[in-house]
Amino acid sequence: MAQVMGLGTCGADGEELAQAVQALNRRLGLPSGLAALGVGEQDFDRIIDGAMVDHCHKMNPREATRHDYRELLRQSM
Repeated sequence: MAQVMGLGTCGADGEELAQAVQALNRRLGLPSGLAALGVGEQDFDRIIDGAMVDHCHKMNPREATRHDYRELLRQSM
């Protein structure tokens, strides 16, 4: 992905790629997180309920728990 974005190589931690994606999102005017879209912690249970019954849930390489989803949502705020 780094090469496609014109970055050449990228360190193993992916920091350069992450910064390039964030810069691209800013240039495109995309929201910086779920909170910018109006999502709050009061929405988490409903979102998690939907994720648990979605057919993609069972296709994850590691099956996610409700706690896993909650942490992902918190980090995405």
